[in-house]
Amino acid sequence: MKAITFRPLRLVKKTGKIVVASYAQWNRVRTADYAAFALTVDNEYAGLPADEQVYNHEGKPLFWRNFDPDSIPTLRHTRLVSHEEFQAFTAANLGHYVIHWGPSEWHPTGSISYACRDLDCQGTPTFSHLTIDHVAEHARDWADYEPLTVGIVVKWFGWFLYQLENSHLQLGK
Repeated sequence: MKAITFRPLRLVKKTGKIVVASYAQWNRVRTADYAAFALTVDNEYAGLPADEQVYNHEGKPLFWRNFDPDSIPTLRHTRLVSHEEFQAFTAANLGHYVIHWGPSEWHPTGSISYACRDLDCQGTPTFSHLTIDHVAEHARDWADYEPLTVGIVVKWFGWFLYQLENSHLQLGK
């Protein structure tokens, strides 16, 4: 069984900044979930103040779209969903929805596709990408974003862990 140790947040003592794990590290956990794996979470983040700003590995402050992962509209796509219903759902929830595809030969319980800004198609958060430069270039409205804090990362980390199906979770080293 594959074993992964994951540290979602860490304090860089030299600079005093709190750094979020890179997208590649989050994605490594997500893709390990294709089969059974042991996930050890370094819970250093539990002692960090919830309102502290979070930075990327270069020390740049990060931002995040203010939304609740449980509020993302979901369409259960079956053969009974017409093309028109599908088009209407995606148009009404432009750039912010989930499609739960029906069971198939490869996914007996069905697969899930995310079409959400700031998440990849599997629902992995892209925290480390959202610098001020990225938001300035791609955001439609600055009001949609807020500084990324420890509290936000911890909330999303809990949601992220809940989505895993094949992990044997251990908190602490």
